[in-house]
Amino acid sequence: MESSQPRNKSGISNYFPLLSWLTLFFGFVLVVLHRFATASLQDVFTESFAMGSSSFALLSSSYFYLYPLMQVPAGFALDLWGPRKIATIAFLIMGAGTLIFASAVSFTQLFLGRIIISFGAAFIWGALLKVQGLYFSGRVFALLAGVGGVGASMGIILAGSPLMAGILNFGWRETIFLLAIFAILLLLSNLIFTKDSFNTPEVTRTVSFKEELQATLRGALVVLKDKASWLLFMCHFGIYGSYAAFLGVWSYPLLVGKAGYEISQASFFITFMGLSYMLGGPALGHLSDRFGEKRRPVLLLSSGTLTIFTAGLLLLPNFDSSAGFLIYPSLFALGFFTPSLILTMVLSRELQDFNYSGVAVGIANSGGFVGTALAQITVGFILERGWEGEFAGGIMTYPWPVFQQVIVFSVLLLIMAFVSAYLVKENK
Repeated sequence: MESSQPRNKSGISNYFPLLSWLTLFFGFVLVVLHRFATASLQDVFTESFAMGSSSFALLSSSYFYLYPLMQVPAGFALDLWGPRKIATIAFLIMGAGTLIFASAVSFTQLFLGRIIISFGAAFIWGALLKVQGLYFSGRVFALLAGVGGVGASMGIILAGSPLMAGILNFGWRETIFLLAIFAILLLLSNLIFTKDSFNTPEVTRTVSFKEELQATLRGALVVLKDKASWLLFMCHFGIYGSYAAFLGVWSYPLLVGKAGYEISQASFFITFMGLSYMLGGPALGHLSDRFGEKRRPVLLLSSGTLTIFTAGLLLLPNFDSSAGFLIYPSLFALGFFTPSLILTMVLSRELQDFNYSGVAVGIANSGGFVGTALAQITVGFILERGWEGEFAGGIMTYPWPVFQQVIVFSVLLLIMAFVSAYLVKENK
């Protein structure tokens, strides 16, 4: 078992730590690309596999069956075996699943391939943060985590027009096959550059595997029983649940149906929010590092700001034709401050014994997936119950009181995030 703190990071004489981090960063880009890749494949699958909308929705959502459930087990595996072995196996599983997906001749094979991909993908983000803890100083940890989070935006972008261009020019099977090759290249890169201990010979096992397993289990139970782990779970739940519900459920109805914009204009606003998200991750991470590695003040600032600007959307009817004066700053704030959720994982890692940080990160990270699912279901129920059969620009629209209920629900989620962050004791 390694010591309870990461080794001294001084005297780095080669680029292996950076190359290891970059390997896992691009692995995370691939993870998110796969997550959203089916959107570009809908027409192809409808034609080639005679797939209806319900079957396609089942295929698309299958990525989220195992991925969130595996976050805590993935963290446990990373704590026990280290990022080199686990990430290598994860890339192998992703590559195998991608090959099955690319060569599928039936819906069952497509479904199986996507499930296997999601299983392997579940280990990559935790491995990235584990490597950061081994290789890099805490003074830049949150900044690097924020930059790592930009990989999510890159994956979403690549899953759109670039993936579609590849499908149109080379065919869908060939394009997906290239993703399998990329996974194998990442596997080889991880084998070369990633080590489970820093700048020292590999640790020789001085205890039996059974004893090490028991020690890791005891450490994981300590993390699971720690109130701070679940407070940070709830903080991540509230911040990302509110954001995902807006982005995925009620952004277009609000922008088109109530603010009066065309669909193309609403799409621009969503892109604008995505760009501010990419800026926010590194900026907020750097800010928390500059606070002397303090994460809680930035979480409180971010969740408080998100609460204010989300509640500010209640003023939309007062702006009439000048809605942009409210929409622009509100969406910029929602995009810029939402990446603070990364700090829930950084702080969770730092509050626990380093040897068991994988489980801590897994708990905090799973809060975002649970929050997304429950928030989107709740918002969808509110909208469906209040719909009066009206459309605007082909988008379902709703009476203003319905939007008020949705905004208030989002504000309550963000207040929960703020209170959860406030209750965490950041003693380091």
